[in-house]
Amino acid sequence: MEDVSTCSSLPAFSGSGDMVYRPGTKETIIHFADLYGANANYTSLMEMSVIQGKAFDHSYSDSSRVVMISRMMADKLALALDWKDGVVGKKIYVSGHGTPNDFEIAGVYDDVRVGAIGSELMGPSALFYSGRPQNTLVIKLNKMSQENMARLDETIKATLPDKEMPVSSYSVSMANMYNSSRLFRNAVMLGGIVTLIITLIGLIGYINDETNRRGKEIAVRKINGATEKDILSLIASDVTWMAFPALLLGAGASYYAGEKWLQQFAEKISMNAGVFTLSVAGVLLLILGTVVYRSWMVAVSNPVESLKSE
Repeated sequence: MEDVSTCSSLPAFSGSGDMVYRPGTKETIIHFADLYGANANYTSLMEMSVIQGKAFDHSYSDSSRVVMISRMMADKLALALDWKDGVVGKKIYVSGHGTPNDFEIAGVYDDVRVGAIGSELMGPSALFYSGRPQNTLVIKLNKMSQENMARLDETIKATLPDKEMPVSSYSVSMANMYNSSRLFRNAVMLGGIVTLIITLIGLIGYINDETNRRGKEIAVRKINGATEKDILSLIASDVTWMAFPALLLGAGASYYAGEKWLQQFAEKISMNAGVFTLSVAGVLLLILGTVVYRSWMVAVSNPVESLKSE
């Protein structure tokens, strides 16, 4: 192990909220995501960036009433309470933590996402110091591997045989939060690949029928001086005139569907038209490659043989 700490709830799974009151009143000035208690080395273990003041450390006693707040919460407090000299060292009065309800701000950490990206936009959050162990044991391994996870599980069971403490990877647990979205993405991708394969099979059949139907025309063109390149261009241009409008229509429909799907996420990437342009170009090149491959034998064949068969 590299480090170990405890906390009430990890950011990815925390969603409860509390309020900050204006001093001496019950007027609410800020709602924030409450991450509740954490031990002294929790912020360093979680690699949270402290941008003002200091992180929790072992100098605090069990009775210390200190809090760390996010950058967004610090900005909102400074604006609401007119703290022009910063928030570190100031006291805030919060709900959800009994009485007395005053806590001193020890430091400010960079904004962290609380909950999944499918929920609300990233908002203000706060972390309260606790000198006592909390209900979530957080362990940072020097190397994340199945073997180390198994050894850790065995050690915990041997140390606390009368308690049920399942061991899980934080990164894997976060990934599992998006299983439904990932399954949808995989289904769309698989459907697209299967559709493309079916389309190419149909295209091969179309080219075979077209070359058979136009065999005499191609033979006459070759007798009159047309080269293999000319024949291939003739067939490819006909296919391109059909494929290009369909590809543009498909790209437009994909863009619209993608925009609609991304609306379920509070944080999302912007749709890049360049990706769709490259996709259209890639599929068009694949189609033209298929056309050239299936037309090559016709383009290099002896025109006399085609005229004989006619």
